[in-house]
Amino acid sequence: MSIDNEFKHNKAYLMRYRKIHTKIDRLKDKLNRLNERYDLKGVSYSSEPSSSS
Repeated sequence: MSIDNEFKHNKAYLMRYRKIHTKIDRLKDKLNRLNERYDLKGVSYSSEPSSSS
């Protein structure tokens, strides 16, 4: 493989790597936001006065 072809091959590989790495970072951020959203706990109403009928 000539040096020019090797350089182009390496450059293409690194460009793909950058795109994939950026996508992975976005997906990690999205996962963290979803985890934060669904980790919320409901409010406990046990200390509220109850009505009796």
